[in-house]
Amino acid sequence: MYSSICVRGFRCFEDFCLEGLGRVNLLVGLNNCGKTSVLESIQLVSSPSPSVLTALAIRRGESQSRAEDGAGRWYAVDMTHLFAHRDLTGEVVVTADHRACVPTGEEGDSDEVRLCIRDAASEKADGHDQLPVPAYDDVGLQGDAEGLILRASWAASNAFAVPLTADGELLLRSRSLRKVRDVQVGAQFIGTNGMTAASVVALLDEVVLTENEEAVTRALHILEPRVERVASIASERDLSRGGPVGIFVKLRGVQERVPIGSTGDGMWRVLCLALALAKAKGSILLVDEIDTGLHYSVMEQMWRMVCEQAAELSVQVFATTHSRDCYESLAAVVKADVAPAEGVTIQRIEQHRKRAVTISGDAIGVVAKRGLEIR
Repeated sequence: MYSSICVRGFRCFEDFCLEGLGRVNLLVGLNNCGKTSVLESIQLVSSPSPSVLTALAIRRGESQSRAEDGAGRWYAVDMTHLFAHRDLTGEVVVTADHRACVPTGEEGDSDEVRLCIRDAASEKADGHDQLPVPAYDDVGLQGDAEGLILRASWAASNAFAVPLTADGELLLRSRSLRKVRDVQVGAQFIGTNGMTAASVVALLDEVVLTENEEAVTRALHILEPRVERVASIASERDLSRGGPVGIFVKLRGVQERVPIGSTGDGMWRVLCLALALAKAKGSILLVDEIDTGLHYSVMEQMWRMVCEQAAELSVQVFATTHSRDCYESLAAVVKADVAPAEGVTIQRIEQHRKRAVTISGDAIGVVAKRGLEIR
């Protein structure tokens, strides 16, 4: 688990830290304060793969279609938005510290990622042009002397050079773009729109006939107690579409299988949460707007499921919300001792503050009881 995370030069953050982190951490704050960017920084530092760079940009819609040639269409993924103020002379550094989470009290280690952009000529002159290039099927402008090079390093032995255009764009073929759109390397990430059908089917295949299948089914009981099983009956065409396509549930007392989309958006959200928790065993789960599609009356049950599964599977959870009901429900779960108070934090993020305001332990219950506004 991470005990603290420091972000420098990434998206809206020039210099920012989260401290005193627990197993379950809820990020709150006004719109556009950087909650999603914090999640992205955690995915970046915990996912030592160049594919995570394109996944971050594509998820934000920071890509555009370009001209088509005989081999197919090119897409330009704009990597400049990863840098604060789009300053390509700056450097992105994200450091995640493990030290306070070492039970013996001994100093642990840290994870760190660094990104920088330089022109191709300078890289060649400095001898950095020999860094490995990511194994995308088709990457544009590789070796272009007039282009730029994005260097990404998670450790001395894990560094990559990504060729860009002079405007800071990575050119990919459409088939390569599809492969990196839903990349889940290291931390599992659930966006506001949930997961694609392809991602859900892949995770369902991993839990079928395992102890995790029962846990997933129990999670769906939060919204529909009659669920006996969930399964995929999806064609390849179905998997190319977004949303709950090709996923069905068996309801007690109902003979026909029921498309999960017919049971409401909340069921799809809970299914994504339960599957991602199982997949993130021993790692990290990131959830943007965790309460999306859920009525306030079931949020406490949702948090119970998340806290229990996170503890059982050794998953550290980071989630965002704008909902007062969401953090008050989390406080109720802490008060009921479902999750140890020291293992849960609320992190308030404010623009122009270098540190998040950490609310943990009994203070979470006090804040909720007094009805104090912390969003």
